[in-house]
Amino acid sequence: MELISYLLWGLLFLGTVGQVAYSWFKKKSSFDFFEAKHIFLLVFFIYYGIPSFYYLLSNPAFPGVKDTASSLQWVLLYSLLGLGGFYVGYQISIVKKFDFLPTKWEFPKLKLTIAAFSIVAVLAGSFLASQVGGFCYYLTHLGQTNVLLVGKIYFVWGLILLKLAALFILTYYLSNGPKGKFWKLIVGGYLVASAVVVLMLGARLLAAVYLVEVLVIYHYLLRKIGLKFLALAGVFTVIFIIGLVGEYRNFTWSAPQICSVSQSSVKVPENLRQGLVFTSNANSEALKSVSSSSASPIQYFGESFANQISTTSSDWRAVVERYINNYFDSVLTTMVVIDNTPQNLSYQYGRSYLALLVQPIPYAWRPNIFLSSRDNPEILTGGTGYARILSLLGEAYLNFSILGIILVPLILGMLSKAAYDLLLSNRTNLSTVLIYAIFIGGLMMIIRGYFVGAGSFFLMDLVPVLLVLWWFKKSAKAR
Repeated sequence: MELISYLLWGLLFLGTVGQVAYSWFKKKSSFDFFEAKHIFLLVFFIYYGIPSFYYLLSNPAFPGVKDTASSLQWVLLYSLLGLGGFYVGYQISIVKKFDFLPTKWEFPKLKLTIAAFSIVAVLAGSFLASQVGGFCYYLTHLGQTNVLLVGKIYFVWGLILLKLAALFILTYYLSNGPKGKFWKLIVGGYLVASAVVVLMLGARLLAAVYLVEVLVIYHYLLRKIGLKFLALAGVFTVIFIIGLVGEYRNFTWSAPQICSVSQSSVKVPENLRQGLVFTSNANSEALKSVSSSSASPIQYFGESFANQISTTSSDWRAVVERYINNYFDSVLTTMVVIDNTPQNLSYQYGRSYLALLVQPIPYAWRPNIFLSSRDNPEILTGGTGYARILSLLGEAYLNFSILGIILVPLILGMLSKAAYDLLLSNRTNLSTVLIYAIFIGGLMMIIRGYFVGAGSFFLMDLVPVLLVLWWFKKSAKAR
C-alpha cells in the first residue's frame, strides 16, 4: 500500500511541477509563468502535493480519519482525477474575444475612480474600527478576524476598494501613463498602503494573492519577470506573509492587553461572542514594571512577540507540522470528508456553492442554506470548535461525490483557458490585463478551497472593476 501511495504521489508531482518544468524546458524564452494553467498546477501541488508527501513520511493520526494511510491514498487518487479533469477542461475554448472592455482609459475618469475608491475605503475603515473596539484592539487581536469581521462584509468590501484603486493606478502607470518622481511616489504609496490594509484583514492568502496580482500586471504591461525574481517573491511570501504574519496572528490570541477597551464596544453576533478571546491582563504586573521603567507597554508587546518568534523558530519540526495541518490543510480536510461522507456528513448536491447567492444579504437576516458540519460538528472541527476551510476537492466530493472531483476542476480548466485566450487576443489592452490579474487571484483562492469565501472575495474584486470599465467604455462610445 505504501509503495502505491508513493507511486501516486510521483504521478501527481509529474502532472503538476513536472509539467510546468517540461513546458519551461521546451519553450524557454517564450515560456509564460503566469499562464493560468501553470498557476493552477503549481498552487494545486502546494496544497495537495506538499502536505501529502509530509503525511507519507510521518503517517500522523487525525480526528475523523480512521486510517490515514488508506485515506491518503484515496486523496492522491482523487487529486490525479481532479488534475485530469482540469487538463480536459483546459483543452476546451469557450471564448476568444470580449468587446466589453475599453482599450483606453481617460485620465480624468481614472482620477475620479481612484478618489472615490479611496474615500469609501477610509470611511469603511473608520466605521469598521468603531465596530471592533478600535484599531488598537483590532490589530492586537488579528488572529480573531474570523469572529471580529462576521456581519461586517460591506466594510471589508469598502476597504478592499483601496487595493483596487492601487491596481487601477498601477495598470495605467505601466501602460504609458504619466511618469516622473511624483507619480512614482503616488503609485508606490497606494501599493504600500493597500498592502497594509490587505494584511490587516488577517487572511494571509489575500496578501499573497495581492502580490501575485501586482506581479501579473507588471509582467504583461512592462517586462517579463524572470524566474530568479519569482523565486525571491516566493521566499518573501513564505517567510513574511505566511510565516511572520502567521506567527503574529497566533501571538494575538494570548498577547498582553495594551488597549483600553470594554467588551461591549466589540460588536460581534451574540451566538459567536463565546468564540472571541479577550486577552486578559494576565501580564499586568509585568506591564506595571514595564511602565515604571524606560520601556513602554507597546515595547513590551513587541518584545513578547519577539520572544514567541524566538521560541517558535527553535522547534522547526513543530512549526512545519502546525502549518501543514492548519494552513496547508487541503489534504487533511479532503481525507475527513471522504471518510465521513455520507455516514456523518450529508451530500450537499450543490448547496455549498449556491450559498454564494445569499452572501450579499446582511448576516442577521441571511438564511443558512449550508452548514458544513451540521450532521456532526466534531467531524470538520476536530474537536477544536472552529470549522476548517473546506478544500477544493473536499467540497467537490461533499457535493457530488466522485463526479464532483472531476467536474469542478474541469470547469476551472475551461474558465482558465477562456481567461488566458482573452488575454492573448488582447495583449495590448490594459483592461484585459487587469481582469486577467484578478482572475488569477481568484483562481488561487478557489484552489485553496471553500467556494463561498473565495468566491466572495473574487467578486469583491471583479464587480467594482467591471462596473468602472463599463463606465469607461460607455463614456468613450458616447463621444
